[in-house]
Amino acid sequence: MQPGEVAALAGFVLRAEGRGEVGLSVSVVDDETMAALHERYSGIAGPTDVLAFPLEDEVPGPEALLGEVVVSADTAAREAEARGLPFARELLLYVAHGVLHLLGYDDHDEEERNRMHARQEELLDAFLGGR
Repeated sequence: MQPGEVAALAGFVLRAEGRGEVGLSVSVVDDETMAALHERYSGIAGPTDVLAFPLEDEVPGPEALLGEVVVSADTAAREAEARGLPFARELLLYVAHGVLHLLGYDDHDEEERNRMHARQEELLDAFLGGR
């Protein structure tokens, strides 16, 4: 993975969704950190792949921060190996997924999940194809 790819993808997704004017934070953490966040904010023990924390309502205006996306590098490494995919692609998929959550996409029912997953794959393929 090239330096800056995580930030570049996040910006790409924001622009593609018409929200290029907002900022966001992306953190890449280990499973231990992710498990602590997952339990604290979701009440669920153990790590997860991605968490998204919306913040946009807290700072309105041109300096709005859409939110924070936290992804687990350890989970991405495990999943990439299990699925026979490159680590970078799996990690970037988590970033795209988290940004889409901040933009209002959801994956709680099958129809919404299918829509969200199709969009994240479309965006990731477009981003990676342009590199």
